[in-house]
Amino acid sequence: MKSHFSTCKIFGLLVVFVLIFTLAFGPLSSGVQAITIEDEFPLLEAGGYFSKCRWARILAYILELTDTQKQEIQSIIDSERSTFEPLIQKVVYLRRQLFEMNQSNTFDEVAVREIASQQSEAIAELIVIKNRISFRVFELLTAEQKNEVERLRNRVENRLRNCLAQNLMN
Repeated sequence: MKSHFSTCKIFGLLVVFVLIFTLAFGPLSSGVQAITIEDEFPLLEAGGYFSKCRWARILAYILELTDTQKQEIQSIIDSERSTFEPLIQKVVYLRRQLFEMNQSNTFDEVAVREIASQQSEAIAELIVIKNRISFRVFELLTAEQKNEVERLRNRVENRLRNCLAQNLMN
């Protein structure tokens, strides 16, 4: 099970990268045990984004979000929940299938390709959802807040570029 730190860190990076509060990752096949969203992503519980994620609180503080803005952002996330939760569940399920396949004594390229294809479809849909949410959230921000988001995004991109460059040299 993921630690709270790693889950929050992942979400923090996603949040900054997509200009605030992103979400990621259709439906599970019939007969498959459901994976609850809280099992893999406890920060996405209904109504809990700002109260449970340190990165969301930090961004809310940096951007000086009003209580109204925070409520509207949470409403946006909640309104998309029924769309993104099944996709996250599917990606998690497929990831587990690949892991189990890696533990077996045989390699089934056809099965791996099928899972990869299903994952890419789910992730493509999640990218669309993420961008729709980001667009709606960005519309709520003042001009000053938008400028600050852009400054933060550039800062993170520069850090990632530097990190990648250093790791490629080593």
